Amino acid sequence: MHEPKIRHLGIALAMGLALTACAPTETSNPTIPPPSSPSSAPVQALPVVTAVFGPADWSAQSRSGSNPLVLGEYVVITTDDGVSAVNGDGKDEWQNAVGILPNASRPDGVRDLVAVTQEVVAVIDVGTLPKGSDPLASEVSGTRITLLRVKDGSEIAQQTLPGDQVTHTTGLAFEVTGSGVEYVAFSPTGEKIITQDGQLPLATVGEHVVWGEPNIANMGAQTTHVTGLPLENANLGASDGRRIVALNSYNDNATTTM
Repeated sequence: MHEPKIRHLGIALAMGLALTACAPTETSNPTIPPPSSPSSAPVQALPVVTAVFGPADWSAQSRSGSNPLVLGEYVVITTDDGVSAVNGDGKDEWQNAVGILPNASRPDGVRDLVAVTQEVVAVIDVGTLPKGSDPLASEVSGTRITLLRVKDGSEIAQQTLPGDQVTHTTGLAFEVTGSGVEYVAFSPTGEKIITQDGQLPLATVGEHVVWGEPNIANMGAQTTHVTGLPLENANLGASDGRRIVALNSYNDNATTTM
């Protein structure tokens, strides 16, 4: 087990990560490199990392703007070739060539890496969705969600949300704006969740869904509030990915966070 070591190396990696741009790729099949293959990146760390933790044992390269995720025994990062996992000794455990979606406004692509659970990681890409098997189909922009197993990088499921007005909120939840506002979420197994008993999926934390319901505010504007709480209008503020959700409510006098 590498968990004690990975906690220190994960922090050092997050602060001293060598960042590179990521090029588009076409396939999404995981490959497992030989166990003896070391990370190709030279060992490097910021001075503050060395001062606090000592010299870095290893380092790995990630695409610009992408933060590494420490999940169990692995550090999961996005690379030039997709997504990969490195163990506590700096050895590559697996690689999955999840291709970047073409994006006219962002040539390097728009990609986010989300820890769904300790066993599942989500790769969220924004750009032009693949046409599929119909060569005459028109190009459609949207968001693609690819769920991978942390232990081996294999694909669990892939879902898409067509449209330009898709906002990633918390966990695997999304707000889709069109003629109205739609809330969509996905489970760690890739199941699409839209509504339940008139309530909307505002966020996910691990396998749990934070449900809310529509509320018509002044001037007819639509807002939402989380249900099942002692506060009438509690809005989801944040989640740190560790089964903790912060909810904020304002009652004309003060903001309460719980």
